Amino acid sequence: DLDAEKFKALIEKYSSDYDYIFVDSPAGIGELTEIYAKCCDECIIVATADEVSARSACAMGNKMIKWGLKEEKLRLIINRFDKKAVKQGKLLNIDEIIDKTYIRLLGIVPEEKNLMYASVTEKAISVNSDAKIAFSNIAKRISGKEIELYL
Repeated sequence: DLDAEKFKALIEKYSSDYDYIFVDSPAGIGELTEIYAKCCDECIIVATADEVSARSACAMGNKMIKWGLKEEKLRLIINRFDKKAVKQGKLLNIDEIIDKTYIRLLGIVPEEKNLMYASVTEKAISVNSDAKIAFSNIAKRISGKEIELYL
């Protein structure tokens, strides 16, 4: 029964209590995604370094703009980035992903098997984890700090 008005009211109810409210939308461009999109101030699109994901991210970015979000409010996170696979020509490089999505980069999360295992086993990842450092840097960028990309 969720519609844009109800969802917007829900967000507004909590917006005074929080600096940021993140809404995780399902993959694809469906009815719920449109409802969420019409209520957001900014959008972070997550993609991996493959052609299909980059095209999907571009399509989502275009939809967000069509639904009223300003282009400068769109940001991109490249997730599970595998430098080795990129060097072997199996995946897109960072510039290719940005060129295909037309979305400004917010951060890159490197591929890390320990992160996948941690999510399955519900164990904490190491403080020295590259992915953990990348997530921390992305959070700092979201809050307005100028942080170099970590890769």
